[in-house]
Amino acid sequence: MKQRQDSGSEAALVVCNEAEVWTMNSTVLHDASVLVWKVGVPITITSGTFGNIMVLLVQRRITDSSSSSLSLYFMWLAVSDLLALWSDQICWFLAACDAFIDYEVVCKLRVFLGYFTGQSSPAILVAMTFQRAASIWWPLKVGVYCNEKFARVVMVSIIVFIVLLNSHLLYGHSLQNQSGNETAKCFFSYVSPEYGDFMNLVYGWVDTTFCSILPFFLLFAANSALIWKVRTSLRETKQNLASGHSSQIQARHKKSSSMTVTLIVISIAFIVLTLPLSMYFVYARTFSQGADDDPTIAAANELALASTSRD
Repeated sequence: MKQRQDSGSEAALVVCNEAEVWTMNSTVLHDASVLVWKVGVPITITSGTFGNIMVLLVQRRITDSSSSSLSLYFMWLAVSDLLALWSDQICWFLAACDAFIDYEVVCKLRVFLGYFTGQSSPAILVAMTFQRAASIWWPLKVGVYCNEKFARVVMVSIIVFIVLLNSHLLYGHSLQNQSGNETAKCFFSYVSPEYGDFMNLVYGWVDTTFCSILPFFLLFAANSALIWKVRTSLRETKQNLASGHSSQIQARHKKSSSMTVTLIVISIAFIVLTLPLSMYFVYARTFSQGADDDPTIAAANELALASTSRD
């Protein structure tokens, strides 16, 4: 009997120790994610705001001096990035500082703008890259048709499509009031369980497709054409240098290659920096349903979200 009691006591002690370890791990992970929010968000907002304002100023000057459709795309891309910084990132920072959203209208707008900017930025980048690829392959036709007016039509079409695609978010998301002393919950709070299933099982994949998967393949195709053309252009430039052609032709080739390389670098950076967040949301919605009931797994997911959304 005494041996059984000792065995029972040891088992209970092991369970208690394991519970303490899990609690300590979840606390450490939660504190790490809060630190990422508190430190990472101000850095991201400050540097991102400065960079995008500089883009707006420079591209505005280019647009005033010459009609440039690519400058309009760059300006809209900068505006989209600024909206993303000041509509979603700032909310995560406030939550880390224990300041939470208490207004349902603000909550709905925050969610809507988060999806809107996440889909509009890659759409603008795809439009820019395809126009640049077309201008290199068919310079005469693009010079006639792909003007500033065409760029405005493309931008308005993108905005209208994405607004219509995400309009249901203004209805389906709500501010969930928690019981007791817990704070209100904005993200992943739905008007009904059926709408929650739709968001998790259907619209999560739709969002990932427009945010990352579709832009990835489109940008890969356009950039492949651009890279091949850049290599050809560099080869022609070397031949011009060897044959003593005018510096005016060389300068034109250099300017064209510089813009193309810039777009290629931006496209690659977009894929590298946005794919982790898109994959996280797919995992969280599809494969980890119910796993967040475990405090340690919930804290680990929180840290993963904090780390990937800093991109």
